[in-house]
Amino acid sequence: MGTEGEGIHLYTYNATDGKFVFSATLDSTVYTTSSLTLADLDSDTDLDLVAGNKGQANRLYLNNSGSFDAGKNITGDTDNTTSISLGDVDNDSDIDLVTGNDGQANRLYKRELVSEEVQGAIQASPGYRFSEDIGSAIRIISGVENPTHAVLLSDVDGDNDLDLLVGNYGAANRLYLNDGSGNFVSGVDIDRNAYKTTSMVFGRRGWRRQGRADRRHGR
Repeated sequence: MGTEGEGIHLYTYNATDGKFVFSATLDSTVYTTSSLTLADLDSDTDLDLVAGNKGQANRLYLNNSGSFDAGKNITGDTDNTTSISLGDVDNDSDIDLVTGNDGQANRLYKRELVSEEVQGAIQASPGYRFSEDIGSAIRIISGVENPTHAVLLSDVDGDNDLDLLVGNYGAANRLYLNDGSGNFVSGVDIDRNAYKTTSMVFGRRGWRRQGRADRRHGR
């Protein structure tokens, strides 16, 4: 559970009485956390936590057999992050990160394997770090700084790569198709309405159940 300045609170489910029970508070530093998502980023079969923060660095908390570590800044960026989505955008079998930012550029951070010599403050997990994509996606795409409140990675066009849906608050929502190599082509408006979008979900007509989540599916 993310809060504004009151920490990230972890609750575990008690199957005996059917209730959630408070377990721990992550990070003693005060963050304005607007978005949380879970994924196994270090390939140890447990779920790690990524936190999107407004006006502060976004954070990664690695899970070690049910206990989260103290957390690390993903990068030094301090954008107004309102939404985050994880998925393998470049089909290299590791999980990348998209951040949706209010009034600032939305960003793509690709995970890359690095040597021990260059691991530093932005190290995300042993041997890996998130680095900002300096290519076409540095401002996903075209440098337009929309009031983004939702980002979602999903295979919209059925070509086995993750595309990007962007929900904007008071501006047209946008779709960016993936070219298959982790580059998002110029976006198009989903429609002309300027709704105050705060969340998004995607599913194809006729789907009867949600498929198994894996590295190919955005979160």
